[in-house]
Amino acid sequence: MCGLVAHLAQGAPPAYGLLSQVMHTLSHRGPDGEGRWRSVDGRVGLGHRRLAIVDVDGGAQPLVSPDGQVVAVVNGELYDEQALRRRLEAEGCRFSTRSDSELVVHLYQSHGVDFLRHLRGEFALVLWDARQRRLLAARDRFGVRPLLWARVGQTLWLASEVQALLRAGLRARWDEAALHQALHLQYLLPGQSLLQGVHSLPPGHALIADADGERIVRWWTPEIPEPSTARTPEALARRVSALVDEAVRLRLRAEVPVAVQLSGGLDSSLVAASAAARGALLPAFTVAFDTPPWDERDHAAAVARHLGLAHHVVPVGEEALVEALPEAVAHTSGPLINAHAPAKWLLARQVRAAGYRVMLTGEGADELALGYAHFRYERSAEAERAALSAREQVTTGIHLPRGDTLPTEALARAFGAVPGFLAAKATLGWRVSTLLADDARQRWRQRDAAAAVVDAFAGRRLPADPVRRSQRLWLELGLPAYVLQVVGDPMMAAHGVEDRLPLLDHGLFEALAAAPVGWLIRDGVEKWPLREAARGRLPEAICARPKQPFMAPPMRPGGPLLRRAEAVFAADPLPGILDRVALLALVRRWPDLAHADRVAWDPALWMALSLGMLQKRYSVEAPW
Repeated sequence: MCGLVAHLAQGAPPAYGLLSQVMHTLSHRGPDGEGRWRSVDGRVGLGHRRLAIVDVDGGAQPLVSPDGQVVAVVNGELYDEQALRRRLEAEGCRFSTRSDSELVVHLYQSHGVDFLRHLRGEFALVLWDARQRRLLAARDRFGVRPLLWARVGQTLWLASEVQALLRAGLRARWDEAALHQALHLQYLLPGQSLLQGVHSLPPGHALIADADGERIVRWWTPEIPEPSTARTPEALARRVSALVDEAVRLRLRAEVPVAVQLSGGLDSSLVAASAAARGALLPAFTVAFDTPPWDERDHAAAVARHLGLAHHVVPVGEEALVEALPEAVAHTSGPLINAHAPAKWLLARQVRAAGYRVMLTGEGADELALGYAHFRYERSAEAERAALSAREQVTTGIHLPRGDTLPTEALARAFGAVPGFLAAKATLGWRVSTLLADDARQRWRQRDAAAAVVDAFAGRRLPADPVRRSQRLWLELGLPAYVLQVVGDPMMAAHGVEDRLPLLDHGLFEALAAAPVGWLIRDGVEKWPLREAARGRLPEAICARPKQPFMAPPMRPGGPLLRRAEAVFAADPLPGILDRVALLALVRRWPDLAHADRVAWDPALWMALSLGMLQKRYSVEAPW
């Protein structure tokens, strides 16, 4: 995990020194040094802020090919590096470092743009091909590492975080379409960002700028094939177990201390157990909230004892969340629906303070092995759905629908049924819509967030099975736009810590994607192959434990978070968009709401609070 910046000017080059100033905004991502490269005419520039993990002494960037024709900056880690290195050396390539990132320049020179298919890992990269006068930027398959781009005047800028683009001269102004989408269905569409002119390069895509202009091409798609029954469910579980072990083994490679985030759930516990089986007894870090059922510290402690791990508990109360909130919001650059972002920010701070630069996490398992409640919702009859919602205290109204809803007819027409997670977001969107200002209501009368989702996926071949269709949509909406952005890289990078996600390995995805849904959700139990892989390694109570997402408790009546929200809303941060009077009324009636209603309304309150704080941080102008 590092920070990268690049520019390509069509006209006059950026002022000398601007590249360094832009890079400085990313110093938290790369506290161990910086490097830059500029073309002779100054029109092309690549900058890199380094977090040194592999080849600590010799892996500085930018990386330059032996012939000087290709220059690259890379953020992230490339796995299977040794096998690729041996193959390239056999072809005559000469490496000058031990860094995995150097693979990029040699693979590109050997395979051209198709080199991306040979990469395994979590990465964002930019390279300049001087011979072809071509700039190429790319992002990993699932979007673990962020990469944004914008045009400032006649110069194309790329960077790991939005504050770098603002320092390059971009004007901070809300993007009306993206703001509408966020406030109505939460998830931004592929490529969108909340700021006008800023684009997120979608996962599995590359941006190419050369004599033919600029274009974005897709180099990988999360295809879900027709299910294969060539194996048995038991054989699949054995294959999954081996793939998890391989993914963990690859992600243990580092020349600096490595830790593991341990929630006490199945996923992070399996990662810790797999590492322990290799003799890597990773120190475990757990966020501890002050309210059950959100607090999972006892489950995590049981796993740590079972595996013999040193266990570090990070208590997170509302006072600490208020302290972390401004920085957490600034680094996500998007709307929050819960306090899990500042909680993860606090966890990363503690991990770094304890001397660790790399942390393995369990993110990704629910996406690949159908762990979320909304996947079971797709397989349930109407009566069963009500019972499922009643059991899911933590996620009702977030992963499962609750209460009144915005129109979703466009989704039903296009997909045959409304995917469960989008049905949930439409109920959240209804609650947010009651907090909108009259100007926004009038201006957005003809907009339809559900239809915008349909348009974004027009022409794509989606699976016929409703669960797999929902999974494919989630992989391109919820995962990159929220999960990885809000509780992933940006929170860890804020403190110079790299998160590694073994359970989001694309080899594991391909094995699970080819299996029948009934092998992943068996007798109503989610993630069956992973549970089988964990048996014999973990306590049975953990293997059988139901899924619980990483969520913080709702705001406490009269507590520090609610007081902070009241102060932000009183300043009317988004006039014409959010209704100050409605927001303050919600805050004041908060103590009188039933607990279930506070759980349901908490995401709407968080969305308004985070947008208000984002506006203050970056002085974001109104969209109209």
